[in-house]
Amino acid sequence: MPRSATGRVFEATFGRKVIENRAWACLERCRRKLGLDEIPLPIPVEDWIEGPLGIRLSYADLSRCGAELEGGASISDNEITIDEGATRHEGRLRFTCAHELGHLILHHGVKGMFHHLAENGPYADPERFERQADRFATAFLMPVPLIESELVRVLDDRGLKR
Repeated sequence: MPRSATGRVFEATFGRKVIENRAWACLERCRRKLGLDEIPLPIPVEDWIEGPLGIRLSYADLSRCGAELEGGASISDNEITIDEGATRHEGRLRFTCAHELGHLILHHGVKGMFHHLAENGPYADPERFERQADRFATAFLMPVPLIESELVRVLDDRGLKR
């Protein structure tokens, strides 16, 4: 993961760095495949899942599987399924897509299917794999180097101290 011109202001623990690096590598892979000079903000998560990552993304009524189910990742089918209800909330939809992508990227060989419950906010679920997918989603949607560069740009534009 690249360092910004100011150095890393937001340092993560080793485990989180590993997940940040995996998210950054995924972003870079998409950027390269699309021939982009830089990674755009906001990250076009749905387009990149289906496009350069080649993962099937579908929407379905998942309420039959449980009222709180927002999405699932099938590692063996290379598919992410999002509950139709999640499409009503753009932020929630984007996070759920990135969370399920995290399972596909981080948890190959762990188990074949993962699912995301609405009641599980970031870091609320004690299960390690869910916390890791939450961290991946956060790092994928808000990559620290890009957020940090944007923050530095805003401070410089306004003549404020970094």
